[in-house]
Amino acid sequence: MNQPTSALETYARLPDDGPSDARAASCDDVDLQRLWLGTLRHAWRTLAIIPVDAGVSTYEVARLIATLGMQHGDTVTVADVRAIRMHRVGAFLEAVRELVDRGDRVIFAMRSMTENLAGIPLASAAEGVILCVRFGSTPLKAIEATVEQVGKEHILGSILVREAPAAASPAFVPPTKLLRYP
Repeated sequence: MNQPTSALETYARLPDDGPSDARAASCDDVDLQRLWLGTLRHAWRTLAIIPVDAGVSTYEVARLIATLGMQHGDTVTVADVRAIRMHRVGAFLEAVRELVDRGDRVIFAMRSMTENLAGIPLASAAEGVILCVRFGSTPLKAIEATVEQVGKEHILGSILVREAPAAASPAFVPPTKLLRYP
């Protein structure tokens, strides 16, 4: 079993640099570049990726955004906090603060607010939030409830994600667009 090598790893699982479809993101892909540039409309060092629906994975979306940031010269860490417990949030945010003080960016891959209530203080602490909305099936009431819990002022936009076919493996399904939240 791997031992944590940093304070951040003690509170959140940091992804390895192993194979990932997010790794294939290219600086030449115009839509992906728009996604990255869309996140930069507001200054942020911490960004929470939050699904509106239960069961939507944000990990690969966070990896994709991190990969794009690294291709633009930023140091970006993805923290998988989908399973973080409420009593660990304060210590986790302290570890994040150390990275931010060094000039790094940190992206939180989270679960929906209905799946993990620890996401509420994490989203409040993040300088920006991107909502992941399932294309064609996320109810408007669920979006409104998440916006209310997170706070409209934190939301940079939303990403429409396609649902992977039920028989498919949990492979990455690229987001379709970054939409600016009004």
